[in-house]
Amino acid sequence: VAGAGPRAALFHYCAAEALSATGAVLNVMRLPEKLWPPAGRRVRGRFDFCGNSHNLMHAFALAALAHYHVAARGDAAAFAGRVCA
Repeated sequence: VAGAGPRAALFHYCAAEALSATGAVLNVMRLPEKLWPPAGRRVRGRFDFCGNSHNLMHAFALAALAHYHVAARGDAAAFAGRVCA
């Protein structure tokens, strides 16, 4: 039944989707590397190893996974005593 779970779970599902989308957009747009490019050809960029868009995408995905986990636990607890007819 749609909407039968706890309201807090819906918040966590929406937060997970927003975090996933934000991480994807950062990765596709190559932010923050695009804002601070390397000074020359042989100079490494500021975000070559840490804080680049790919790292940020993984951090956002991990945060989204945590929200999915909390939402799924809430749904499981809400539906634990129900029996399918």
